[in-house]
Amino acid sequence: MIYEYHCKKCDTLFDVAKSVSERDSEERCTCGEVAGRIPFPRMTYLNQTRVENAEYNPGLGCVTKNSKHRKEIAKRQGLVEIGNDYNSGESQQKAMKKYREEKREQSWAEVDKEIREVL
Repeated sequence: MIYEYHCKKCDTLFDVAKSVSERDSEERCTCGEVAGRIPFPRMTYLNQTRVENAEYNPGLGCVTKNSKHRKEIAKRQGLVEIGNDYNSGESQQKAMKKYREEKREQSWAEVDKEIREVL
């Protein structure tokens, strides 16, 4: 995550990228004073457009607006996203229903074949 800090001594604003577990650790300004973290997320503006879902992607090394933007950047850099391809529960249910129907048809075809051999 990227956290914004403010130094009261020299009135400087600066950003620090660190993990969520380290968010409460203190940061020092270039003047040596301990800076206070601004507790609320600020709005990010990219190309003069307000982007509320923007996030820093450490794998790409830049801020991405959304999943489509992330995929475009990865494609330009010649990268392939890996991970879970799970989109929704509905798609999983449809896939399982189709699999069960195919198995059932195959099973009935085998039973039908056995019956014809007996007769």
